[in-house]
Amino acid sequence: MLNANGPTPGYTRRQKLLDALVPDRLWRRLMRSSVRHLHGPERLASRPDELVVVCLVRDGEPYIEQFVEHYLNDLGARHIVFLDNGSADGTVELASRYKKDGVTVLLSKLPYREYSLLMKQYLIGTYGRGVWTLCVDVDELFDYPYSEAVGLGAFLGYLNVRGYTAVAAQMLDMFAEGPISASSGGSFLKEAHHFYDLREIREQEYGAVWRADNVLSNERIKILRGGIRKTLFGADAVLTKHPLVFPDGGVEPMVNSSHRVRGARIADLSGVLYHYKFVSGFPERVRRAVREENYSNLSKRYKQYLEVLQRNPDLTARGAGSRELSSTDDLLDAGFLVASESYREFARTPGEDAPPERPQPPAPRKEPEKRRATQGGETE
Repeated sequence: MLNANGPTPGYTRRQKLLDALVPDRLWRRLMRSSVRHLHGPERLASRPDELVVVCLVRDGEPYIEQFVEHYLNDLGARHIVFLDNGSADGTVELASRYKKDGVTVLLSKLPYREYSLLMKQYLIGTYGRGVWTLCVDVDELFDYPYSEAVGLGAFLGYLNVRGYTAVAAQMLDMFAEGPISASSGGSFLKEAHHFYDLREIREQEYGAVWRADNVLSNERIKILRGGIRKTLFGADAVLTKHPLVFPDGGVEPMVNSSHRVRGARIADLSGVLYHYKFVSGFPERVRRAVREENYSNLSKRYKQYLEVLQRNPDLTARGAGSRELSSTDDLLDAGFLVASESYREFARTPGEDAPPERPQPPAPRKEPEKRRATQGGETE
């Protein structure tokens, strides 16, 4: 699979041959036939001012409780759809305990390395028709500027009225006070992991990488890299993603990377993905990723993580430059997130009854690039 910078990272000769020989529709048919329904409704009826959250997950038990609490209760999402990829822990059992009108659980055991993006595209395409869809990992909790004043319905109404079809979000690694290998998950995930560090974050112009893909509504939105993983492990990871999309009108999510969208009109503000990678079991997850080589560049960054953890098993993230989070709006003041004056003015007098109608979507692209990507992009 080729992208603007060459082959998808870790793309093998065998996978390249398969892509050349097997039509895209057959890959998608294989994807659909692999999915088993385990819990909750198989189809959803949602409005354009509602949010559906979709999540590809494996062995996410430490996160499930906080994930559901955040998205259904704190944020106010309409529904969550989990696609389990063969968990060996209690992920499926825990997720299936929630009410059927709030959570759907599916299962597919297709290999993650070859099918991760296709599985995410399946979730968005199946459950995101005509509704805002948030595709996140189980260790990511989304929020947006002024969310304490602007309810979710009003926020989505703001996006609808202006014809936006995607929201950029910046990943922010959160950590606890002690060693990263000893911190716990569960229902107190956010309370325990309330520190962050903005040092060693560098900016790239959005247009230098993704300008040809999308229409950017706010030039202050940048591509961010680095952060605390750069400080601890030397990993210069891309932090910018497009998790929130309205997948009608030619928008193509997950194009060769879980960070990338194409054919979208990007909103004039950025959201945040609070990223809780450093919880209990982190060293074991790193070792498994190294064994399986199922992330980009054959899990290159996980090999960096493992090398550092072997030298320093009591590695601690908190340092002199760490900050304690009190509100998402702190990140606006720090310049990590941005919001246009139009959105700031809207937030001063938000209306929960913002009309859900959307402008007529643009015509789909005539020759969309084949989208069966074989790697999980840069989300690590």
